[in-house]
Amino acid sequence: MIPTPPTKAEFEAANAARLKPENFLIEGSAIRFAPTRTGEPASSIWKMWSAGSEIYSLSRDSRGTTRISAHQSGQVHLHLGKDKKQILASPIQLELGPWHHLLELRFLLADGLLSPRDPRKSLKKNKAYLIYAPEGFVLYANLLVAEPDTPPDFPLPKILQQIRTIWRARLRDRRLAVLGIRVMKPDQQTIARAEELRTKLRPTFTFDAMPKNPYTELHDVHWSQENGNVILVAPLGEDAFAVKASAGSATQVITPQASGPR
Repeated sequence: MIPTPPTKAEFEAANAARLKPENFLIEGSAIRFAPTRTGEPASSIWKMWSAGSEIYSLSRDSRGTTRISAHQSGQVHLHLGKDKKQILASPIQLELGPWHHLLELRFLLADGLLSPRDPRKSLKKNKAYLIYAPEGFVLYANLLVAEPDTPPDFPLPKILQQIRTIWRARLRDRRLAVLGIRVMKPDQQTIARAEELRTKLRPTFTFDAMPKNPYTELHDVHWSQENGNVILVAPLGEDAFAVKASAGSATQVITPQASGPR
């Protein structure tokens, strides 16, 4: 039987010891965050931090590491593993002000998918912030940078409705980097793309042996006139995993043990 997801109040009460207050704000140091519906991460835990005049973001799953780097030159790079690099579009200015939008992460959750196992082990002594995204809602995470010497409390662009800052850092070149989040119902285009990714494209990743803790997610990149770079983060199900068979045989699909619904 699939349990009914808790309400926001029930979720916060049950996880008070593990969650920071809803108005948390990390300044300067790295932040780690993920969406949740049940009190456990529903995607890879994403880390974001600054170094000098550049901003980095990183996540890990069974296929390896995904890293995003936003450089002082204005270039934004998406690194998949060690060898694959994709150059994304340059930041776009939002409204008539100091803010430039680097990228937007949209976390597309659904029932019946795999979720990371034992995420606390990978955190070691670090903390991760879980952000509640009820069924039918999407967590949006927007990375912005403002012109040099912009005050930390300068209002964020109105076009990003209901955005709340959870991380900010002053870069070496005096620009201000901000990560803001929104939990909202997705638009029809996002819903259609999520359905296409999971039911029509149905990607499968082949491994030499089944990972000990199988979990993977798609990072679907596109460009939006409104927001610029958009990355859809789509956790996948057990049918995304395949294991190589013996020489001369076709690929054999081995189903991992599901970690439970989200």
